[in-house]
Amino acid sequence: MRGLLLLFVGAVLGCSSFGSADDTAVDSGIDAGGQGQGNACVGPCETFESAQWKSDWGMSGPGAIDVTVGESTSPSHAVDLTVTGDVRVQLARGFGMGNKLVASVSMKVVSAGEGELDLFAIRMSADLGSDGIKLVHQAKEQRYAIQANGVVTPVTASFGAFIRVTLEVDIAMKTWTFKVGGDQMSGPLDAMWTKGSPFYVAFGALFASDIKGAWHIRFDDVEVKATP
Repeated sequence: MRGLLLLFVGAVLGCSSFGSADDTAVDSGIDAGGQGQGNACVGPCETFESAQWKSDWGMSGPGAIDVTVGESTSPSHAVDLTVTGDVRVQLARGFGMGNKLVASVSMKVVSAGEGELDLFAIRMSADLGSDGIKLVHQAKEQRYAIQANGVVTPVTASFGAFIRVTLEVDIAMKTWTFKVGGDQMSGPLDAMWTKGSPFYVAFGALFASDIKGAWHIRFDDVEVKATP
């Protein structure tokens, strides 16, 4: 089988626009677009309304992903992903080493194809296809699910509208948790997650296999909270 931002470092830091060139630096910020009306975030987050996202998020892979005007949750821009074959592409960012990380994104599937996709994840590496806690689409079952430590939990959301997806890794408590729409579940964290593990958040087509037809997906309002 194959996924801005407010960071908490003991106390809440002041706002910036992800200006650090060090992807592992601990900082906090809000982009120039602000939260915007209809924003799904609780606090400041990445709304992709300014070009600052190009500096804050690293793009990798040959697939098609970009920020465009169109369906969004705030105010008019969102990340636009198209997948028409077994081609990977992602936006990813490192959040340093810590004990807990909570990452949320709003996602809508404008049109769905078939195949295996990793869509949104917390993991320990920025490498495409690396493992972690993630939202996936399963090829054989043709359904969305959360995959964590080898456990696959189907979710009921079809993503015909923007749905909020939240993933949490708590190393101190040795647990993972997800919430997708009305579905929520927790489980024991794999031993590979240890104190001081690096945290990365990624979304897009992190893994793509057996793709048939065309996928078109929109991502917006990425919010990340990290605890050292």
